[in-house]
Amino acid sequence: MAIDYEWMKRAYPRQKARLTRALNIKDHEKRQSSVLEACRSAVQEWDAIGAWPDNWSRWQRALDDQYPVFNAPRLEELS
Repeated sequence: MAIDYEWMKRAYPRQKARLTRALNIKDHEKRQSSVLEACRSAVQEWDAIGAWPDNWSRWQRALDDQYPVFNAPRLEELS
């Protein structure tokens, strides 16, 4: 499968902004579900595009910060 670089160029800024908005939510439960959904949506789109961005770990760190140690879902499990 070929990588759709144009799609990634359009999608990445939108995905990053969505994650940032989710991380800025004050209520912990709402933030946790919003971060999870932002990550799930990004992973599904990356899989459709055919590549993950170089800084995919930003999304994993965001997930890790929302859950107790070693209990955060892994990004690859969200696809």
